[in-house]
Amino acid sequence: MAVNEWFKEQLPEPPFYQDGNPNRAITWFKVGSSEEMVTELQPLMDLLDKYHVQYDIVFSNYPGTIIYEDEYQVGVI
Repeated sequence: MAVNEWFKEQLPEPPFYQDGNPNRAITWFKVGSSEEMVTELQPLMDLLDKYHVQYDIVFSNYPGTIIYEDEYQVGVI
């Protein structure tokens, strides 16, 4: 899938995914650098819309305890 490949090429993979993510961390896009990421996600959101699958786009000033950060995202628990 082209969307998945684009993200693999553009978005760094947080190291906690490499060890199986034992802390069950999740990642959030940073608002200041997420516009391109959301644009690239549009085909997936269109697919969800087509099949009437509900989803939320969530913004938070306090997503959790940050255990990873790069230019585009934070990893939190």
